[in-house]
Amino acid sequence: MAGIGFELRRMIDQRGGFLSKVRAYAAAGLISSGPWLMTILTLSLLNLLAPKLGVTERMDTFRTLVTYAFAFSLVLVGAGQMAITRRVADLLYSKKYERVLPAFNASMLCVGVLAGLIATVFCIVAEFSVALSFVSISLFMIISLTWLALTWLSVAREYDMVLRAYVYGTLISVGGIGFCLLTDETVGILAAYTAGQAFTLVLLTRTIVRGMESGGRRDFTVLRALRSFPRLVGVGLFYNLAIWIDKMIFWFRAGEGPHPLLQYEPLYDTYCFLAYLTVVPALAVNLIRLETSFYETYREYYGAILAGTPLAYIEEKRNRMFETLQESTIRLLRVQGAITVLVIVFAPVITDWLELDSLATRVFRLAALGAFFHVMLLLTILMQMYFDLRAQAAGTSLVFLLLNGGLAWWSVERGEATWGVGYCAAAFLSLLLGYSLLHRSLERLDYLTFTGQPIDDGEVPLDDEEEVAAEKKRSAEAADGMPEEDEDEETDAEVAAPAERPARDLPTFDPVVYPVPLRDVERIAARQMDRGPETPLDILPDPFALQDSIDAFAIQTQTEIELLLPELETEPDDETRTWTGPEAGETETAPKVDME
Repeated sequence: MAGIGFELRRMIDQRGGFLSKVRAYAAAGLISSGPWLMTILTLSLLNLLAPKLGVTERMDTFRTLVTYAFAFSLVLVGAGQMAITRRVADLLYSKKYERVLPAFNASMLCVGVLAGLIATVFCIVAEFSVALSFVSISLFMIISLTWLALTWLSVAREYDMVLRAYVYGTLISVGGIGFCLLTDETVGILAAYTAGQAFTLVLLTRTIVRGMESGGRRDFTVLRALRSFPRLVGVGLFYNLAIWIDKMIFWFRAGEGPHPLLQYEPLYDTYCFLAYLTVVPALAVNLIRLETSFYETYREYYGAILAGTPLAYIEEKRNRMFETLQESTIRLLRVQGAITVLVIVFAPVITDWLELDSLATRVFRLAALGAFFHVMLLLTILMQMYFDLRAQAAGTSLVFLLLNGGLAWWSVERGEATWGVGYCAAAFLSLLLGYSLLHRSLERLDYLTFTGQPIDDGEVPLDDEEEVAAEKKRSAEAADGMPEEDEDEETDAEVAAPAERPARDLPTFDPVVYPVPLRDVERIAARQMDRGPETPLDILPDPFALQDSIDAFAIQTQTEIELLLPELETEPDDETRTWTGPEAGETETAPKVDME
């Protein structure tokens, strides 16, 4: 969403004024949390209208189905969303814009089919009617596709259209449900809500499609990201499941509902949803200020590395990036911290206004504090993802999942007096773990950045099978078209053999300290040694022989440079040397060259 964040920040900087800031931050709040924010608003309005219209029982079924649709669709899509996002980012980085839209079409098709199958099985097991099954399956598929569409929205950067999609969809849902409440049909209420969600999805899809190049109908190679980035799959699955694991335990351990498979805990669910509303300002500030300001210095730091600038300049950019991250985090803590403190202080007033019981105040305070720790944990995982610390992000998410689930089970067993303690403690402990891991890695960022890169020849690593095949074909054609060597020239064996070269200081590489993908070493070494790319290197099965291979490669490269350079002859004058060209008699003065 950083792309949309830049647009909102530009609106504030260009227009200025208080109203522009209010509009931008309101838009950021809706964009960053639009789907569930609009749903909470819809359910809250219906909860106020249902008792007056005498349809409370039907509202229980409706509310439970909507909550289940959001919960399980988020877990389903979240399992692959981050890996697919990484794949789309790689396509954009490689300037393969024509493949972004086909990847979107393929992902939407696969997610829609999978979501439809899961929802169908659930409806069959629950023995719903045909009409209710059809509407429930449609709702689950639509919400799943909406989560997936959020991945591509930052490419479009049309924040105004995103806002309209959410607002129009919510108005259709509320209006349709209000009309259907006059009847006595749960299916009609759910269908009206589904229609509003479908309208939102159509507008979002239209925004995505019209802002991209069309390079084909579908590109199913995007699904290989699930295999290429297993840790990203773990991050998405663990984190999104951790959000709902405590609610699910409360549903089926201490809940109630109109159906054995439709259980909910109204007290705990209400407090958690209200607590989530309190962190919307933090998400808005992150979208407009933290992520955008940090991203600019982040690009400068890695741009300096890719440009080969001096180490002092790289360290300067790194320090500037850290300062920006610290300043933005402090701003976020001030805003969200003040809001959380106010919510905790005025919790009795809020619960009295909502006509909740005395237990609500304590649980709501714990849930609000837990939501504060939760949003800070989310931003910590986001920073881990920025620096490609995928193992740390997956581990942090897994710990949050285990703690939230285990402590929720403990809370149910201990009774209502401990409700909310588990969620607050799980978010706080996970935040401590994630921050400590991130802080330790940032202290060694330069080292991790340089040593964590694969040995490559400047090309972007190839993941697709057709791209690998094309690269092999180009290498074979280039090898066939090379001129034959003269008999007087040194052979590859003579050049590459370290024993036959004069002793000299060479850089050494430790395979343990410097993680080197063997496929990259094989491909590069084979190309440099004029061997066929299909010819396996004999040293690859032995990891300790990797150092010998790299030493030989370094010797050969230095030898080739010497062969390309003209022969140097030292003059008595220390300031100049005489260069003898390929033709006899051609000399000119050149600056002194230090061959070492």
